[in-house]
Amino acid sequence: MADDTGRCVNCGFLGKLRRQIDAETFVYEATRYNRETGTLYRYSGWPNPGDIPTQPTCFRNAANLQKELVDALAMAGQKGRAVENEYTLAVIEKTRECESWYPWTEYRNPKDHFEEFKMQQLENDRRQFERKLTQMQIGANAKVSKVGIWIGIAAIILAVAEVLTMTKDAILWKWIANIVSLIQNGVGQ
Repeated sequence: MADDTGRCVNCGFLGKLRRQIDAETFVYEATRYNRETGTLYRYSGWPNPGDIPTQPTCFRNAANLQKELVDALAMAGQKGRAVENEYTLAVIEKTRECESWYPWTEYRNPKDHFEEFKMQQLENDRRQFERKLTQMQIGANAKVSKVGIWIGIAAIILAVAEVLTMTKDAILWKWIANIVSLIQNGVGQ
């Protein structure tokens, strides 16, 4: 089995769809053996006794594998399980460059792969949201810093203007005059 992405044979969403009309729809795992041989038409094992008829399927419906197989077999005009397996193998090994492709992990069914895929998508969305929030916070902090600088400059200008425009009766003027006289008296001695 090649390790190419975008092919059903290596996709976690490739499965075996239960074809029983009276039973609940269920997609079984396509095992390594199934993927290597194209034998995707039967499931036997726990919890179901006996063989259950299945058909190859894409859990995300990105490819209509059953239609592709029916068309290929009709064109070939041949019948039999060996021919069916051979054509199934050709269909699942076909390079599709599928956007829904997800890497296959052995012993996990397509539903498990889908849940893992959704969790990864949620985590990626969360990270992207966090990055965007951080960028917004950095931008807001830069704006706040600029505003703080302008407020500081305005406060200095107002303080200088206050000193320049105060009268000799103002408390601050008297306090500054006392400091200046103390300095002069201290320097003169």
